[in-house]
Amino acid sequence: MSGWELDWCEMYRWHPYDYYGIFIPMFNISNKFYFFYKSSYKSATPPLEIYAEKFKYAIIDAHANNDTGRVIVKDRTLINDQLGYGQTTAVKHGNGRDWWLPMPVEIGNKIYMVLLTKDTAYLHHSQHIGPAWDENGGFQASFSPDGSKYVRYNRFHGVFIYDFDRCDGTLSNVIHFPFNDTTQGIFGGCAISPNNRYLYVADFEYLYQFDLEAGDILSSKQLIAVYDGYTNNLATLFSYIINAPDGRMYVVPPTTTKNIHVINRPNLPGAACDFRQHDIEFPYPYGNTPVFPNFRLGPLDGSPCDTLGLDNHPLADFRPEATDTSSLALHFWDVSAYEPAEWHWDFGDSAESQDTSPVHPYAAPGFYTVCLTVSNQYGSDMKCKVVEVKMTSSTSSGSGQDETVKVYPNPTTGEIRWEGLEQEEATLRVYDALGRLCLQQTTSESRADLSALSPGFYYWQLVTSGRKVYAGKIEKQ
Repeated sequence: MSGWELDWCEMYRWHPYDYYGIFIPMFNISNKFYFFYKSSYKSATPPLEIYAEKFKYAIIDAHANNDTGRVIVKDRTLINDQLGYGQTTAVKHGNGRDWWLPMPVEIGNKIYMVLLTKDTAYLHHSQHIGPAWDENGGFQASFSPDGSKYVRYNRFHGVFIYDFDRCDGTLSNVIHFPFNDTTQGIFGGCAISPNNRYLYVADFEYLYQFDLEAGDILSSKQLIAVYDGYTNNLATLFSYIINAPDGRMYVVPPTTTKNIHVINRPNLPGAACDFRQHDIEFPYPYGNTPVFPNFRLGPLDGSPCDTLGLDNHPLADFRPEATDTSSLALHFWDVSAYEPAEWHWDFGDSAESQDTSPVHPYAAPGFYTVCLTVSNQYGSDMKCKVVEVKMTSSTSSGSGQDETVKVYPNPTTGEIRWEGLEQEEATLRVYDALGRLCLQQTTSESRADLSALSPGFYYWQLVTSGRKVYAGKIEKQ
């Protein structure tokens, strides 16, 4: 026997970190779901070879068996080919109801396109586009929140950015640039910010941001973070990236751990995106995360495929957040859906605003009822929340710096010192904004000279002999 096919449960056991499955609800049927998944092939004799061999779907009735659920259709094959690891994603059709599901092959530049309609799922077409892949790994593909861009990342080949037509499901105008970093991980992720501007790429030990509105996207590359060495059950490195309804983006480690990283303000450039490593800790280790497409993407109003009479009726929502200063101000982040065009805020203290995501200072601590009303040509919607206003203290948690170690002066013109290690021997590593190692020095003197570095922002990392890791940012003048 040359090999065997694994069902999706066995596939999960072999590939618990790959984006293999996705749930999509049936249109206007709340209790039934499509589950799209890959089956895997594993060679029976050396050399070991594992890849996705088929793309299938099942239908699940969540209310059957006294609401415990039942699979009512299973193992319906859509594609029979050697497919790439992970990379399962979906986006709404321009009619606002159906779904497109692209599926790249493992080797080559062929991408299949499955269409899920109200009644069925089927292979709609395939196309060859862009450079070919000849190596693979557990990497990610995703759509921009508005569905206009499709992105793929693979450490062996780099970043691929395609324009996507939500009407006919075709890809075009591919932009490709390689990744030449030294990271050796076989996992990584990519996703685009809620405002459709910033592409984030997780490269195992590094997190990068690219500006999709830049004339040269590659030249806009900024290093957002270097893995700080933290472990909780296993290492909390960087892998898949998830866009969430709260307006944040979550970066998932590729290992079974208890933590998840957070990009708190992904619509802002550079360090302002407020990336926080291992910021959330779960009570138990987890081994995978769901594929989470933009379920709140409406039709392309006025396009040739806007044929079902569906409209983008706005849905209001927002996230309050304390500002970074010792004040009574709150930052209100708009996370509304379905293309709002106007915003009206009532802060509960007689003040109002028409800004999209305003900062509002309160005169006194207390509880306030804040209401956001969003509107467009199809209607309006209001969301109210009770928020607590209290004095907050300034922290550096967003910088990734451990509070037990202080590096100063910051900014510096040359020499830096650090406190908190009590003359313990430590290795200092300094990286530039592109993640390149600029300085490495092992010392027990709690000081280092950065005079040889050019002016700019750098990331420092201190690793002690006990393998404790501390990290932060510093400006060299």
